[in-house]
Amino acid sequence: MVGISTQIGASTTGVHALPRQPTVRSNRDKRDEDVMATNNSSIVSKRSVEKLYYHEDTEFFRYFVKKFQRRSPLINRGYWLRMRAVDHVIRNFLQDHGEKKKVIINLGCGYDPVPLQYLKKSPELCKAVTFVDVDHLQLMSKKRELILRNKALSSLLSGLEMKYAGGNVVIRSDRYLGLGCDLRRLDVLQRILQDELQVDEGLVLLVAEVSITYMDVKSADNVIKWASSFKDVRFCLLEQYLPDGPGHPFAATMIQHFKKLQTPLESIYTYPQLSDQRSRFRTAGWPSVSVRSLWDLWEDSSYVNSNDKKALDSIEPFDEWEELALFACHYFLLVAEKIPTECPTRTPSDDRKAAVKGPAFEECRVSYKEVLQGHGRRRFASILTPNQHMVGFLGGLGAQSRLTTCDVYSDSPNHAQIRSPPSSTGYMCHTTTSLGGSDVLVAGGRASPDKASDDCWLRRGDVWSRAGALSPGRYRHCAVPVAIPQSAETGTGVLVFGGKASNGNVLDDWWLWRPAIGWELLDTITGQRPCGRFGACMARKSQAPVGSVEFSLFTNSGYLAGGMSEDGLINSDLWEWELRYVNAHFVLKLQDVSIDFSFDTEHSYGRFGAALVPSCWGLLLIGGVTGKQLLRHEDEIVVLESRARLRVDVHPRPLLVGFGAATVGTSLSKSSVLIVGGGSVCFSFGTFWNEGCFLLGKPKGVDGMPWHFQIPDPNVAAMESVNEGGHQLGLSSDQSSTAASPQITYIPRIQINTAEAFQSVLSAGQPAIIEELSLGTCIERWTLEYLRKQIGADQQVVVHSSSTRHMNFQTKNFSYITKPFGDFLDAVERGEKLYLRALSSNDPAGKPTSFSQDYPSIAADFELPHALGMVAANAHSSPLRISGPVTMWLHYDVMANVLCQIRGRKRLLLYPPSDVAQLGLVPGASSSSIDVFETDASAHPSLAHTHPHEALLAPGDVLFIPALWLHTAAPTEGVSVAVNVFFRNLEKGYAAGKDVYGNRDLQAYERGRKDVERIAKAFEGLPVEMRRFYMERLGMELMDKARAPSR
Repeated sequence: MVGISTQIGASTTGVHALPRQPTVRSNRDKRDEDVMATNNSSIVSKRSVEKLYYHEDTEFFRYFVKKFQRRSPLINRGYWLRMRAVDHVIRNFLQDHGEKKKVIINLGCGYDPVPLQYLKKSPELCKAVTFVDVDHLQLMSKKRELILRNKALSSLLSGLEMKYAGGNVVIRSDRYLGLGCDLRRLDVLQRILQDELQVDEGLVLLVAEVSITYMDVKSADNVIKWASSFKDVRFCLLEQYLPDGPGHPFAATMIQHFKKLQTPLESIYTYPQLSDQRSRFRTAGWPSVSVRSLWDLWEDSSYVNSNDKKALDSIEPFDEWEELALFACHYFLLVAEKIPTECPTRTPSDDRKAAVKGPAFEECRVSYKEVLQGHGRRRFASILTPNQHMVGFLGGLGAQSRLTTCDVYSDSPNHAQIRSPPSSTGYMCHTTTSLGGSDVLVAGGRASPDKASDDCWLRRGDVWSRAGALSPGRYRHCAVPVAIPQSAETGTGVLVFGGKASNGNVLDDWWLWRPAIGWELLDTITGQRPCGRFGACMARKSQAPVGSVEFSLFTNSGYLAGGMSEDGLINSDLWEWELRYVNAHFVLKLQDVSIDFSFDTEHSYGRFGAALVPSCWGLLLIGGVTGKQLLRHEDEIVVLESRARLRVDVHPRPLLVGFGAATVGTSLSKSSVLIVGGGSVCFSFGTFWNEGCFLLGKPKGVDGMPWHFQIPDPNVAAMESVNEGGHQLGLSSDQSSTAASPQITYIPRIQINTAEAFQSVLSAGQPAIIEELSLGTCIERWTLEYLRKQIGADQQVVVHSSSTRHMNFQTKNFSYITKPFGDFLDAVERGEKLYLRALSSNDPAGKPTSFSQDYPSIAADFELPHALGMVAANAHSSPLRISGPVTMWLHYDVMANVLCQIRGRKRLLLYPPSDVAQLGLVPGASSSSIDVFETDASAHPSLAHTHPHEALLAPGDVLFIPALWLHTAAPTEGVSVAVNVFFRNLEKGYAAGKDVYGNRDLQAYERGRKDVERIAKAFEGLPVEMRRFYMERLGMELMDKARAPSR
């Protein structure tokens, strides 16, 4: 079968899926069906590429895909490169030897419409060509049906035979044959080809795009050997390989993915390297063999030129370069020929060569500490070191969305959390530069690739303030600290180079930030200038501590390495920079020193997304990706000055992409390097995360691993003080308040193990966040894809749809819509303002929802622990809640409840019942129109008299919300998934009749409102002052009784 699966458990509803046979099947039949099923997702991905990147009149995949599904930019670009590579080989073959008879045989074609594409768009090349598609009979029969059903396809096939009388020739026309044949039966295939085409009389091209790798190795080798029996023949093979062995994190993820699909890749173990594939073909009778990785082809302008790349960028913003490189480095294109001809492809020296001159290795001690599951998953963040005992990893991309928080690693217990800049949105690919002590400057970054930020934040002590704008906004730029001489102003500045802007421009400008004046463009530059680039790394030569006396005495100079230019190529040069203050002006001197640092290959310091950090060995160049080929394990960490490599053998092996690296220790000579975070989306095979931190040190350094991940206190993010126009706690960063804002109380985090302990919580009547409860397997399992599969993509659900971020129950600024559950999940992933509060599946209008009854397919995943037995025993309802970026209205519930956060993170504000008069609830209503997340006390002065309590919930947290506590919630990270359990804690007094949502007020209140109406009527007709006098006295009497001790 052509193609790979683009996602685990991919739905086949988007393609004309092959029917599963109900008959008893052999293991071989089952395996064949599993392999054929890989076509279903592959063809959807190719359709995504076709619709986005090709003209409408050349769209052919659409006839084989029922429903268009737009894939991610990474999947689209990866498949585009695959399709371009094979197309290049086919087109070259068609253009060779003029109109000589030619046959193109696609082995394991799936639904690929290659023949139809060429007959439509390049008929002049197809005059003497016959296309042959070969696949299992079951699949080819379905392909025949689809071709005959669509006139746009069948009309391209002159002489098409409409009737099928059985046999292996499923489709027959003048220029196209469709054969249903098992490739293990080469004798049958040979006979058909000879009978139908006299194939030995012309030129033959055989194409196998991710197909024969699913066959057992002996059968696949037989195909290659059989193909060499033709007289004048070429073979095009595109499939996976293992450039750095099966232990590479990407390779391991890829291998595991195909095993889960029951379609393991068979050939990669016998032929893991490009040299193995070359030998494989030569042994099988192919004297001329060219084999290259797809990443090598990306850098070859004969395959992909700069205009091609610009066209890709113009259609879809893209910044998943490391992920694309990893994918393309694990796929190869091989072109073998029986009769050698002049071929534009070349074979690089790809297999295991030492990458560096000089000492082979520096010895290194590697320690590892695993992070508590569910924590520490972030990449493309920035390193922040407020002191020698703490390392922060700020912002970045988490498991579901961009983050505003900061992970903290510490070598000792009981350190405070690091507070983040008060940015309202998550950010990644920014820089954080130390200014000495705990002071830092955060610059730039991005949301999406076409939304670069010019925001800059300065931290002095523990207070953040804005530090001007770096224009144009940029991301993946370089930044280093520099000493500002006393003659200028004294202090520490920041030198910034390059990056990428929102419009896709790759920048080549140099900027200097100075504490006294902010940003200034450096326009006095001597020597050569490096081309614009992004994703490069830069560091100072001097290793003196930033801000120290020694720091200010050393010359401001350092190195700039790698990065990607505007043509999508990784630069292999190395530059030296020096910043001087001459005649009251800053002068920047630049010099290309690549020759002075020449290594055996151009890939040693030509990297994208690497880190360059000081260490006891010298400047360490760590990780990233290189051009043309994969950065191998032994070359991942290089000492820049000595060219030596560090021997880093540790399990689990980290994936050095999107990570952070920090120098830690009391002195540089005794320092270590701490590596935190990182990971990658491994194309369509899954996401790999580094699940711990790594410490690199000298062999005789400190024993053990003192550094560890510090479990975050969710309250810290809200405690940041901002030195910016009087912003108040709990308010959005673009608002300020002239009225006094209320002091926020942070809801305590507790741990309980017994039912008695929970009863104490109930008795206290105060909200609490309960940690470390076992809620079952839902925390690990409930990805959106898992929920889609288990609940069913077609299951109809009723959701709230809002045009604004804040939903208002009083004004009803939202609507209720019904849509398939799968479409709902897709929408919230895209950031649409939707909210699901589950209803009863049997009787939504008359019966409270029960999670176990309404969602039986996932019910076993969620469980309340024994300590919350009272909740389970008295449960009223248990709605599943899934939320996009919308805020619930402020409201109270008559019943107490526990909110169990499963996925994503959420911020809640709670108010005690005594605040009800200050929060704008109209009589008889249980909700307010005030958006307390965005409204300050100047707009609603009554808010100054409230007592807000705040909770930040992470996966696994359980929030106890007492009855009548007003509350509202907003997601802060990712799509929020939670289960809410309401429970009765009164023996009597609840509203009579149906109470589906559990929010009807008590009987006594509903009756009391009627009594109030009767009392008011009794005073009608009296003078106003007299009526008010007596009614207020009755009101005071009622208040006294309300405050009296209960009887």
